[in-house]
Amino acid sequence: MLAGCAAGMVRERRYAGPLAGCGLGGTSTLTTLPGRAGTAGSFAFAPGDGSLILRGTMAGDGRLDGTLNTQPAGKPPHLLRLAGQAAQTTAELVYMTPSCKATGTLHRIMPTLMP
Repeated sequence: MLAGCAAGMVRERRYAGPLAGCGLGGTSTLTTLPGRAGTAGSFAFAPGDGSLILRGTMAGDGRLDGTLNTQPAGKPPHLLRLAGQAAQTTAELVYMTPSCKATGTLHRIMPTLMP
């Protein structure tokens, strides 16, 4: 059982750091799960305080693209968008809302099994 958990942990990558712009306070986090054998991977991004989570796709070369519509049904869309590039040790990101844009580099957090 433990071996199965460890295999998933090796593929998943986590990044954290601040983004400049949009009044984002706190640390933004990104978790990527690369695809296997030419398939698209996925990601989850939590800007600033982590109250929202944007999900999207990750191409084989690490390109990220995802959106979240925060507007209720029946209203015009209010899209939050994340685009960027994830690499082994860093992720270069652009986070956009209809009213602002934030950019930055998040650094990879290496997994640990110790508390």
